[in-house]
Amino acid sequence: MATPHFTLQPVLSVKESLLEELRFELAKLLHIQADAATVLTALQAERQRGDVVLAGARQRGVLRLEELRRYEAYIERLEIEITRQRRVLAEFDRQVDALRERVSDALKEVKVLARLKERAAAARQRELAVADAKFNDDLAISQYYRRRHGDATVEQAGT
Repeated sequence: MATPHFTLQPVLSVKESLLEELRFELAKLLHIQADAATVLTALQAERQRGDVVLAGARQRGVLRLEELRRYEAYIERLEIEITRQRRVLAEFDRQVDALRERVSDALKEVKVLARLKERAAAARQRELAVADAKFNDDLAISQYYRRRHGDATVEQAGT
């Protein structure tokens, strides 16, 4: 007769815990990635504003050479920061993809173990049903024998 519990339950529990940890890590990483994307968007917007201001000042001829160089240096620093932020986002994309793959693999493992647990429970139910049916058959045979031969014969057969 099979044991009444799922023997791989500790493994399933560990895998479920690992899956939850990975999902939590993925959520954190996605949040950080979104923050980094927001920073990139802000940098790009600032760059566009700087270009507009610089172009307007050039057209009007309002800027002195020194101010023009400061604006150009500022825009150049922004461009460097935008490039750096794009690299950061690319790295986050790589990390998110890798973590999603790990989550997917962990989920597959949990599903396999859950299916095994369901099958073990179904097998256990079948075993119990067979044992119950055997018990009922034995009881019916005993009752039939008693009715057919009387209680006295059963007592004599037992001695």
